[in-house]
Amino acid sequence: MLKNLLNYLLVITLLCIGGNSIAQQNHTVSGTVKDRRNGELMIGVTVRIEGNLSVGTASNEYGFYSLSLPKGNYTLVISYIGYDEQRQQVQLDRNARIDWLLEQATEGKNNLQEVVVSSAKKDKNLSNAQMGALQNQEIPLRCCNGFP
Repeated sequence: MLKNLLNYLLVITLLCIGGNSIAQQNHTVSGTVKDRRNGELMIGVTVRIEGNLSVGTASNEYGFYSLSLPKGNYTLVISYIGYDEQRQQVQLDRNARIDWLLEQATEGKNNLQEVVVSSAKKDKNLSNAQMGALQNQEIPLRCCNGFP
């Protein structure tokens, strides 16, 4: 009887521990980002969770992104300079794939109006250059044998 009770408690304990580890499991939301106009894969597009600036990623050279998040409801925000920002709600209870097609922004919206590139060079102070003269010395011929 005692042995059956211990086995029963062991099974219940293992189920509780296993249930907690499943509840804390992360899920992955991933996909690709393309330009809607020409279908080209987009590099460096920002994908983040709305309201949480510390959770996000950028698409790689293949236009692929991936975020690992705990189970829950999230709003994904995707942005890129010169393109309209997009949002999509996702309920993560398993891995999800979301592919994006971005549209170029209309004039004045999320576009750079002007880029200014400038440079400066600091002139070196050459007025304090030091010079000196060496005493006349004979140079032995053996040190110059390697010259043509």
